[in-house]
Amino acid sequence: MAIANIFENIISAKTRIAQLTCNITNNQALKRLALATEGELGTDLARQKEEIREHYKDLYDENDEWQEMYECVDDVEDFCAEIDKLEANYYADLKELSLWEQNIDADITTDTTEKNELQLQVQNNQEALNTEIKSDFSFGLK
Repeated sequence: MAIANIFENIISAKTRIAQLTCNITNNQALKRLALATEGELGTDLARQKEEIREHYKDLYDENDEWQEMYECVDDVEDFCAEIDKLEANYYADLKELSLWEQNIDADITTDTTEKNELQLQVQNNQEALNTEIKSDFSFGLK
């Protein structure tokens, strides 16, 4: 009966190891997605800044009053305010993404730790199973 219990523990642990391996793989894919999203955020920020700059540059070139008031388009208050708002949104998104990455990393670490513990448990149970089988076959031979 002890052999059946040990074998059942091994099977149960191996099943959980497979689940954890799947979770780790999925979380690693999410981590890659988060890194790609971070790159896209940077690209979008640069593109949007350039669009705003071009828009205000056109307005600046057409507006003689602005040309007298401001040395260049970068000095226009509305332009600066839009860029600041855009950057604030970017950094808020980046912070949210960073928190998501940290949660993913924590999940990967937790699952990896549990998987390692279960692998050790399987190894110990397999050794115990071998010992039980040897003792069952050698019973009465002494």
